[in-house]
Amino acid sequence: MKEVIFSGNAKILLVEGIIDKEYMNYLQESIHGENALRNDIEIFAYDGADNLKNNILMNFIKSKFKNVVVTVDLDRFESIKSSVIAIGFKENLDLFPIGKKEVGKESIEGLIPTIVCTNVYGKEAETVRRATMSNGKPQKSAKNELKKKLLDEFKTLAISDESHKDFYVLIKKINKAFK
Repeated sequence: MKEVIFSGNAKILLVEGIIDKEYMNYLQESIHGENALRNDIEIFAYDGADNLKNNILMNFIKSKFKNVVVTVDLDRFESIKSSVIAIGFKENLDLFPIGKKEVGKESIEGLIPTIVCTNVYGKEAETVRRATMSNGKPQKSAKNELKKKLLDEFKTLAISDESHKDFYVLIKKINKAFK
């Protein structure tokens, strides 16, 4: 979070991890037209939902910048909600859970179309096996590999309201939070 503290931008979007940041950077591209994430927003990864529980740091960030918006994967939202709300964030105003309330879709990857998963998982059977059948560091590493491959595959999709709709709904809310 050191990069956040020294940012000169007044509009800060905090996302859970580096892959989430890459999704948001992609969604800032002009190819998304009116559905793009505003490009005057600086995006930072806070490296895990537990870092949001550091009330001293989060209060400092919230008071230092004009606009701070936080996203967190839905599967971690309840564990951080009370801490972040206690310092003044408001759910669906400047604190957004990401994902769908469906098993296996409670993160940013839950917003990508199923065809992306089908393509990646079909090509990456050994990585899928490590992500589902191992433990510890090998499992975490395989999951991160899959997340990156899902992002890369998602970026190859033709942009349409249908394929990107779940992201565009989120982006509309985030953009509104910065107005």
